[in-house]
Amino acid sequence: MAAKFIPIQPVAVSAPAPVVPEPVLAGPAETLQRVLRGLRDVVDREGVNLVERHWIRSLRVQDGEADLTLTLSARSGEARELMERSFGVLRHLLPDTDVYVHHA
Repeated sequence: MAAKFIPIQPVAVSAPAPVVPEPVLAGPAETLQRVLRGLRDVVDREGVNLVERHWIRSLRVQDGEADLTLTLSARSGEARELMERSFGVLRHLLPDTDVYVHHA
């Protein structure tokens, strides 16, 4: 009796969806929601906004300061552009506030 070769195929295991932490928010709820709505207008080259991409790590609006920390996986040129547009949104929405935008 001749031996028969039966190839073994690896079982496709779907990887669990990555857990994306919610951004850390600090400040008046109404102000934070207004700023987050404004940041939805900051979109990458694929047309997806910062909020949907989960690129906002933290947003703090307190004591005359707004501090936004982003975690961008975009190319460096695009990342800089997204940070500048985010800065512009915060300056527009919070005119009498010192604005800081960081990349983490």
